[in-house]
Amino acid sequence: MRGVTLWANVEAFRPPGTVGDRAPTDLATLDRQVALARPHVAKVLGYRWDGYLDVSGLAADIAARS
Repeated sequence: MRGVTLWANVEAFRPPGTVGDRAPTDLATLDRQVALARPHVAKVLGYRWDGYLDVSGLAADIAARS
């Protein structure tokens, strides 16, 4: 599309109806979402449910990569 800037939305929580419903997702899932969207968009926006997100597991995954 000409003259249009596309953004993607990635969700940092598990979807309703799955095990751990709305619990924080893991880093591998976020990586996969970004990798799939990135070639098609200019920006990637991360989305979460503040009341349901506990980033302690995700923070540990990120720290382990450093």
